[in-house]
Amino acid sequence: MTMGKDFIAFVLEALVAGFYVAITRGLAPIFFAIYGMDLAEILKINFVAHLVALVFAWVFYTLREVMLGGGLKLKLLLLHGFERLVWGSIPFVALYHPDLLYAVYSLAVVSTAPVGIMINVALNSSLDVDTVKRAQVYRTALGSVSTVVGQLVSIIVVASIEGAGKYVLLYAIAMGVGLVSTAVLSAASIGGFTPRESGEEEGVEAAKASTAFLFLTLIIASGAVLGVSWGPYLVSSLGAEEYIAVALGLAQTVTSVGASVFWTSRSYRVYRYAVAILPAVPLAITFARAPLLHIAIAALYSFANVGANLLASFIFAEAAKRYSIDKASAMLGSAFILAQVVGVGVAYLASAHGAHALFAVSSVFAGLSLAIAFLAIPEVAVAPPHLALIYAAQIHSSATTAYNLAISTARGYAILSAKILAFALALAILYTAFRLLYYFVQFLAGALP
Repeated sequence: MTMGKDFIAFVLEALVAGFYVAITRGLAPIFFAIYGMDLAEILKINFVAHLVALVFAWVFYTLREVMLGGGLKLKLLLLHGFERLVWGSIPFVALYHPDLLYAVYSLAVVSTAPVGIMINVALNSSLDVDTVKRAQVYRTALGSVSTVVGQLVSIIVVASIEGAGKYVLLYAIAMGVGLVSTAVLSAASIGGFTPRESGEEEGVEAAKASTAFLFLTLIIASGAVLGVSWGPYLVSSLGAEEYIAVALGLAQTVTSVGASVFWTSRSYRVYRYAVAILPAVPLAITFARAPLLHIAIAALYSFANVGANLLASFIFAEAAKRYSIDKASAMLGSAFILAQVVGVGVAYLASAHGAHALFAVSSVFAGLSLAIAFLAIPEVAVAPPHLALIYAAQIHSSATTAYNLAISTARGYAILSAKILAFALALAILYTAFRLLYYFVQFLAGALP
């Protein structure tokens, strides 16, 4: 009974939250374009925001035993509600306090990291593996239903109301609905989480989790480039109406509802087709000059993207139970943020060469994810399973080495920066003290006869 109630609460949370996400995340690049930012500036603000979020995700991962320990439900609900409040304020801040836009947008993006990780931990610690898989499918499908409603409302409001104030209205409505999803989540009986000791299968499962993490990161990086550039490209380069750019998201969401049902009933081998389609989509965007044709391309992209994301989610769900729920959930939650930093960062560098260069970057990311899936993910690999596991172990080893090197370097730079800052502060204090002493001596010299 308790499991049934928790399952329903998690699914209903996604159902209600889809409306909020559709407006706040989906309209952000279009709003920034209408607000007056060019494509490079849109990429820049997203890169800065997600870079800050990546640092926070690392801190969260390091302190996960504290963050995911006692009082997990209260922490999740507070952060869940806070995220909705910050995202809902973005157009208001942009229009009335533009000097705070970068800080508030970064805070909004940062807030998504702990919420995503905590929901994954709550799911995996409250439900068994099969139920988690079923919950993920239902959350994707039902979340897409409310996303359709949110996108329809967006199209109607954007097409019928003039001025930038319509975005303030849309985001305020989305914030209210988002807070309702927080209330729905409070019905789940989420207890404290205690990290489990690693089992003897840790090596294999860690390798599979790392490979799936890299695969998912590359897929999301490819999608991040499209998400930031596709809508503004239609409006700025092809002269499409705003509502057509908004309709891209609607086409993807409508398709994702049926795609979720289609992919969940298929064997892992069929997922190869989803992964293979993704690199071709950015190329199709480049050659399609008719704005309405992009709606069909968006539907194809959504169909393949849902399959690829479900593949990674299923692998994580299986690895989490045998490897480490908190580590796997943290990896899954941070994959989105890392992908945004990598994808948007490379896209920003390529933006000087035009929108077509951005679509080429997206295609390259998707192509790399295809190579990893076909070589190192046993469930879909064209190589024999034992070879795929060897490749996965090599990827895991390389990723671990790179991670340790990056952390060591980052710590070294942080310590060096702290020392330089302390030295500069000491010089400033010493200089100020000498200046005050000088003025005091001058004062005494003038006061004496």
